Amino acid sequence: MARSQIILDLINNSVPLSDTLMRLSVLFDSLGNKKLKSWINCEICGYDDKEEIPKYRCIQGTLRADIIQGFRIWHDQDIPFQPESENYEQITTKRCYESFSSLEQVANGTEMTFYCPLPPAAYPYVNKGIQGNLQSLKLVLTKHSFNDVCIRIKKIVLDVLLYLEKEFDNLDAYDLSAQKAEEKEQHIINLIYNNYSISIGDNNKIIRSDISTGEEQE
Repeated sequence: MARSQIILDLINNSVPLSDTLMRLSVLFDSLGNKKLKSWINCEICGYDDKEEIPKYRCIQGTLRADIIQGFRIWHDQDIPFQPESENYEQITTKRCYESFSSLEQVANGTEMTFYCPLPPAAYPYVNKGIQGNLQSLKLVLTKHSFNDVCIRIKKIVLDVLLYLEKEFDNLDAYDLSAQKAEEKEQHIINLIYNNYSISIGDNNKIIRSDISTGEEQE
């Protein structure tokens, strides 16, 4: 069986993955499953605060701060923050709510390091481990972390397309009408979520940091 063009375009990088997501949304529309439609819409348009973020969209960063000690200010200091510390994962995790296109733009950009300022609500959990007081606190992220997110999403999309092609043959007609559709829909949901469980922590998170605040570090 000849491969579907949508799969060939994906593995050959002939079109941006954001375009493939749009094409996959048409295939999901044929299935009519609300959970699949919601997932693909969130990947294309971004997630809002009320939606759970898949774990593959969560990346770990490191902390840096400006610290006041007496009459001195120490700028851009690395902050040791151990995994067993209270709210460690909440504070050091960047949850990527942005659309896939935004993440792809970051991954393909020239900046290598990004700073996400954290709000004062996070300070008390970090202040315990330092000498002095925090003047500012930020989460430091690397370009490679965003690239990893994009690769994981691409792998999920490829797995889903390969499964759809196996079940429905060539996908280029964008018509997935078939019997036992519900069974197939559940398998696709498992492909998306089973290996990438929902993010740890609750949705009343301490922070929501945006990658638009990033800047390159020398």
